[in-house]
Amino acid sequence: GIMMKERENRTYLRIASSPVSAKAYVQSNLIVCFAVLLMQIAVTVAFMTGALGIDPGVGFGTLFLLLALFALAAVSLSTVIVAFSDSSMTVAGIQNLIILPSSILAGCMFPVTAMPEAMQRIAALMPQYWVLQTLGELQEGAPLASLSVNLLLLLAFAAAFSLIAAYRFGRNNDTTSY
Repeated sequence: GIMMKERENRTYLRIASSPVSAKAYVQSNLIVCFAVLLMQIAVTVAFMTGALGIDPGVGFGTLFLLLALFALAAVSLSTVIVAFSDSSMTVAGIQNLIILPSSILAGCMFPVTAMPEAMQRIAALMPQYWVLQTLGELQEGAPLASLSVNLLLLLAFAAAFSLIAAYRFGRNNDTTSY
């Protein structure tokens, strides 16, 4: 959203007229957003376990790593949404059309096992599904090393979204955008 607001307010044009490249601008925004998410994850998990006394059934470091991989995929997906949007209204609309339905399909609202088999296959195409599957298996006592495929899938989602966004940003010939 911040990147889109800067484009709408013409802040990006001023940045683009400086020696900062569009690639560096996008990368720096991604790094900052990811860093903010990492801080939010750390504070939330620490507050949840320390102040509220909630035991997630997984160690702090393991939970942090899993949520950090998901945050990377989420930031990459947000970049794809920005890459294909032309206004902040479009970004908000696309986010609503992607995030809530994909979360429902992935099992965030109710168990995937309650869905028909075809829907369960669709659920496996969502990054949220892999986070929930990994977390569930970790809570059941599976070692993190045995879940490396799940973690690699989260990295693959992040890489795929990043490549799509990079391709879209690279193909954009509009000087008022990235």
